[in-house]
Amino acid sequence: MKTKRIFAWVLCAAMLMAFMPVISMANGYFGSGTEGDPYIISSAADLSQMAADINGGINTDAYFKLNKNIDMTGADFTPIGNQSHPFSGTFDGGSHIIYGLTYSTKARYSGFFGKIKNAVVKNLGLENVNITATGISGKDVAGLVGNAQGGTIDRCYVTGSVSGYAGVSGILGSTHSSTYPTTISNCYARVQLTAES
Repeated sequence: MKTKRIFAWVLCAAMLMAFMPVISMANGYFGSGTEGDPYIISSAADLSQMAADINGGINTDAYFKLNKNIDMTGADFTPIGNQSHPFSGTFDGGSHIIYGLTYSTKARYSGFFGKIKNAVVKNLGLENVNITATGISGKDVAGLVGNAQGGTIDRCYVTGSVSGYAGVSGILGSTHSSTYPTTISNCYARVQLTAES
């Protein structure tokens, strides 16, 4: 009798689990990376994982969505996207804010995003950024996107300070020719810009 009861409980549990919604989790964040089920970013650790994945050539064209404000004060951070693996997906900030993004580098292509290619970045606020790119390699640096090889930036803003050797800006450090058009709309920056010698 006891064995039959245990079997009945196991069977009930299995049936309940079969009807529960499936939640996938990959690389530390929830979602499947599609437009209908984007990867959900909800912490500084998630952002760092996203950067590590994309800079390593993983999920470069996926959909990501921020679901809360994130304080990056004191957190280690590497720009998302680089020369070898630019970000080419969609990042929807969900009208949330990332605070206190701070780092210093000697590398080219610096910002929240280092380099994007035909990507969409939208609905995002960056407040109190402090990004410094030093040396002659410290080019193409901005609060939001260091370099864009085509893409769309919409409804974003940046406050704070940015310094670099060349191509220094608040929203976008540099872009390419008309071959790779980049559109910026409904954005603003209140950023102190400094040219590093």
